[in-house]
Amino acid sequence: MMDSSRNPEEYPILSKRPHSENENLEDRISNLPDALLCYILSLVPTICAVRTTILSKRWNTLWTYVDNYDFENPNEKHQHFIEFGETVLRNSNVSSIRKFRLSCSWGDNVHGISKLYVWICTAVVRNVKEFDLSIRTKTPIELPKILFTCETLVSLKLSSTNFITIPEIIRFSSLKILQIRHWKCMVDDPMKNILDCSPVLEELYLQFVVFQNLQKLNLRCFTLKRLTISTLYPKPLKENLLHDVVIDTPRLEYLNFEDSHSNGIELNQLPVLTSANLHIFGLNLGVFEFLSRVSNVKHLILFLKAGMDVLPVPNLLLINLTNLEIQVTDNWAFVCSILKCSPNLQVLTCEKAVRCSINRHHASICDWRAPVDVPKCLLCLTRIEIRINGCDNEMELVKYLLNNAMALKMMVIRRSVNFVKKWESRILKELLRFRRGSVMCEVVFGS
Repeated sequence: MMDSSRNPEEYPILSKRPHSENENLEDRISNLPDALLCYILSLVPTICAVRTTILSKRWNTLWTYVDNYDFENPNEKHQHFIEFGETVLRNSNVSSIRKFRLSCSWGDNVHGISKLYVWICTAVVRNVKEFDLSIRTKTPIELPKILFTCETLVSLKLSSTNFITIPEIIRFSSLKILQIRHWKCMVDDPMKNILDCSPVLEELYLQFVVFQNLQKLNLRCFTLKRLTISTLYPKPLKENLLHDVVIDTPRLEYLNFEDSHSNGIELNQLPVLTSANLHIFGLNLGVFEFLSRVSNVKHLILFLKAGMDVLPVPNLLLINLTNLEIQVTDNWAFVCSILKCSPNLQVLTCEKAVRCSINRHHASICDWRAPVDVPKCLLCLTRIEIRINGCDNEMELVKYLLNNAMALKMMVIRRSVNFVKKWESRILKELLRFRRGSVMCEVVFGS
């Protein structure tokens, strides 16, 4: 789908059509100015925009003034797709392309890939600002070098099922957004070169990226504000494909880290980070050691794998944390630990991702033990949402939170996917008996 941020007034006005008394007042679209019609056409795939030529003579050339291109060919029937693309680019009347999106499957079609190069070069020559390429091939490809020195490029999105060669010379003087998916790379430390040559980069997204023979992935960028590392590998890899990750981004405001196969992580302090989504799987850093590097975070989503080191870091305070979402696989003990170092928490969402014992009285895996001192955050918590399996230990946790959360306005208790249905009636009776520390608290139970 095309970008909708463009102001309709920015499109060239081919003609202004004043209303006439004889015109059909019901045909409102025909009465719209050309600039607005071009804007509407920019919101649909290019093939749909071209098809509007059948409407009337007035529409014959409207699509040629649209500066957003969206080409998609999901199958390997190339000939018609190539001819269509060449016709569109040849008849285009715009000198600058705002957005160019191409999604196609070329297989091992050499002729099709050569045409792809021509299209990319055309977009670059016409000062493209946003470039989005998703290509499925059976052979490695080398993109035109001119793409990597495009000084008008603001957003670059690349996705490939095979190796993409990155040239040594890179110059992204205007690039602010870089997204790379399903990428296989044989260049030594390619991200370092890309980041060093992107002086205004603000957003980086990596997903399913394979770096061969790389010992350390360096992500050092002093302008970066948003970073997503979303499962670098779709499945466990051979030992020579694993590496450490270095994150040195002092201006980062948002971090989404979901890497399950790196050897370890070197994480520098992130002093202005406000939001984080952390899926932590057995890294060299303990959980609280990791949190100490993001201690200014306000909104935190945390997923912990079984067996993680959850030893608290002395004097750790998440002083700005107001919204916390936790999913644990071992037990509830970690919830108590993190509540102690989050004095200003207002919203808590928690869930245990594994099934409890079938006997709700012997579900030791939950392992909830009430702390000796009540965490300070229970004086300001206003909303709690918890997904339960229904065992006794979980109900003790619910009881403790209800009893001690003095400002609580709502507790929502949901059934997890592992909820044991036969325990439901007893749970409802227990909830009615639990004391509530807040007279304003409303308890909701449901799926």
